[in-house]
Amino acid sequence: MVSRVKTEIKGLDNLLQGGLPKGSITMITGGPGTGKSILCQEILYKNAANGAKCLYASFEQSETDIKTQMKQFGWNPDKVKGKLKILSLDLSGEGVVDYLLEEFNKSKFDLVAIDSIASLYINPIPASKKHMNLVEINDTVTPIPSTEGMLKKLEIRDIIKPMRKSSTTVLLINQIIPGQPGYSRDEVSEYLCDSLVKLNYSGVAGGASRSLEIVKMRFTKFSEGIMPLEITKKGILVKSLDEKL
Repeated sequence: MVSRVKTEIKGLDNLLQGGLPKGSITMITGGPGTGKSILCQEILYKNAANGAKCLYASFEQSETDIKTQMKQFGWNPDKVKGKLKILSLDLSGEGVVDYLLEEFNKSKFDLVAIDSIASLYINPIPASKKHMNLVEINDTVTPIPSTEGMLKKLEIRDIIKPMRKSSTTVLLINQIIPGQPGYSRDEVSEYLCDSLVKLNYSGVAGGASRSLEIVKMRFTKFSEGIMPLEITKKGILVKSLDEKL
């Protein structure tokens, strides 16, 4: 029997046969405004409220901004202090990835979210001391990476690899670029993850239309199809195809 980590998102756990497989790595991807960060913040906050040790690491927002966003939905990080750690990381600093992995390894979190892998990929400065430049890596990697893009993909691999060896359940936020093939900005992390959840957004007359699709999920069965999703005042609401929002 597969051990589960409940997302505590109304409707989503039903689609996942009870929750995410414990210890799995799930990529949450989609375009801007689809609700990726909100989804992950809700999952971590509610799990922390239930006693799980959680880490929300962001390359994009300050700790203050993250807390402000969470409070808009009624999730007060101060109420789960000691269980939910919010880490704001500056990609302009040297060795940011090394610091993140050190924190991951020493603290033994139950659930971790990284927001986002896309930001790491497009950052022009190497965020890991291990991959400072192409010259240093040439002697250790075959075939030799020929571009900074390849170097960034190696950096992403080096983030995911140690996380796969742990029992921590991981959420990796990524981004889809219109017109670009695949499900990730970097075109590699989607293959390294166990599961892939895609969020969609489209503008319609009278408002926005959002949906969720589980593209793949190892170790478990899941409901297929594009499911309606709504961002409410209390968080994310997901319903199956035979339900109405």
